[in-house]
Amino acid sequence: MMLGVRPHAVRIGKQGLKARVVTCQWLGDQTHIASEIAGRTVVSVSHEQIAAKPASEVFLGIEPGDLHIFSSGNGAAIAHGAQLV
Repeated sequence: MMLGVRPHAVRIGKQGLKARVVTCQWLGDQTHIASEIAGRTVVSVSHEQIAAKPASEVFLGIEPGDLHIFSSGNGAAIAHGAQLV
């Protein structure tokens, strides 16, 4: 199985999954942060201006209702958000 989440559903906070910042870009109306967890890249999008430097530590929060489960074999959707809570 593969786990998916949309970037706007990944929240930067004081608790959650520890991640290492790869890039952080303020685009004028939103911040895009690419971070790494267990060798995988996770992208978050926030409408707040966040100043996170590459290689710094951040914590990512994801609500169970924002998750999507897919088959790793053929990519078919198995379950989405509300079905998981």
